[in-house]
Amino acid sequence: MTHPARLREQQLNKEIGKHLNTCRRQLGVSQAQAGACVGVSFQQIQKFENGVNRISAARLYMLSQLYQTPIAYFFDDTHQDHMLPPCEITLLKHFRQMDSERQNHILEIIQVLK
Repeated sequence: MTHPARLREQQLNKEIGKHLNTCRRQLGVSQAQAGACVGVSFQQIQKFENGVNRISAARLYMLSQLYQTPIAYFFDDTHQDHMLPPCEITLLKHFRQMDSERQNHILEIIQVLK
């Protein structure tokens, strides 16, 4: 029989992995690119995303930086895990690649248009 703490650990690993997969796919990052960022193979990224292997805090932090996502997101089970429509994913990807000055200009335009 598996200890309840071990079951909870396995569940958390799967939740973190699911969030990693969602972020990576929404930004159009390949598993190979993610792996190169943290010094592991794409197969290891698959294992992290499937909750098969635990991810270290350091690697989780590096991926949160790559995905430009607060690290707390990976532990938050209150949000809905769903994919954004493709046009929103593209918009978000381009927005995150802009410097802060351009991001502010885009936000000003949105304020005027709404």
